[in-house]
Amino acid sequence: MADGYCEDEIRCYSGSSLEGSGGSCRNMQTDSGRISKDEKLARDAGISFSINMIVSLPMDEFNDLLSKHELNEEQLNLCRDIRRRGKNKVAAQNCRQRKLDQVDELERMLKESRDVGRRLIMELEQDLEENHRACREINEAVDELLRFRNLNPSEYTIVNNDGEAKIVRLTAAGEPKNSIRAVPARSNIIPRFM
Repeated sequence: MADGYCEDEIRCYSGSSLEGSGGSCRNMQTDSGRISKDEKLARDAGISFSINMIVSLPMDEFNDLLSKHELNEEQLNLCRDIRRRGKNKVAAQNCRQRKLDQVDELERMLKESRDVGRRLIMELEQDLEENHRACREINEAVDELLRFRNLNPSEYTIVNNDGEAKIVRLTAAGEPKNSIRAVPARSNIIPRFM
């Protein structure tokens, strides 16, 4: 065994049988059963170790592996090209996986945001209902007080005049600014896009 790889894997391209590895080492064929371009190039160039070994070894061990075998310049360059392409392929796969993971995370965050938005809208609707109910009660109390004084609530109102309540006649402009009648919050503030 050399550097964690079995002898069958190192002999894989040196003409020995592909069936002799007993299945313990990766052979020359890809998962789909075809010989890859790099495996064919390595075999044709007489390189005696597997593509998996070329790509997966750490750089120091890869350089040690190359130095232990008598390889010509063309074989050395081919090994480096195979390693570069293999590393590139792994990096591209990792990049695609990261992108898929990012999309999944963004979809999860979007769903979570929509859920929070729906919950907030429900809370706002409940708060608006409570606001409208409280406004009705206040306005009914104002109307009752005016009727108690024998005044028509559609013609009179009560205003806050520097901390003192004062009954005044309504004008064509409607309720004065300092009227104590409650004005319900607008219900059109609820977003409808969710």
